[in-house]
Amino acid sequence: MSIKDSFLKKKAVKTFTDESQMSYEFKNELGSIMTIEFPNGGGLVTGTYKSGVNDTTTYPLTGFVSSNIITFTVSFTNDGSISAWAGQAIWNASTSVWEIHTLWHLVEPTSPSDMWESTLAGSDIFTQIT
Repeated sequence: MSIKDSFLKKKAVKTFTDESQMSYEFKNELGSIMTIEFPNGGGLVTGTYKSGVNDTTTYPLTGFVSSNIITFTVSFTNDGSISAWAGQAIWNASTSVWEIHTLWHLVEPTSPSDMWESTLAGSDIFTQIT
């Protein structure tokens, strides 16, 4: 089965912001833990983020959600970097949990001559754990 077919098989039949549960906890493949809440039932996202990579500090998280589309940002004040994720929440019918498939950018402070060396990009899949 191709990645596209696998993704389509999992495609949400539910809308993330229509769920009665408005607080979730997720874990990504690197062990980072994210909690998110929809304080107004959608629109604004708040929560916390604890990286699974080299840092045990819990940081505030803020962002937006619209239906199954989500974006959130974390400022890692210990090292001065900021990361932003954007993606889609997908209901995985086979495991009965939400997954958030994202692309991210992390920017670290640096001199202008090293600007692009301090910008990292990647992807994460966050899987609901509560």
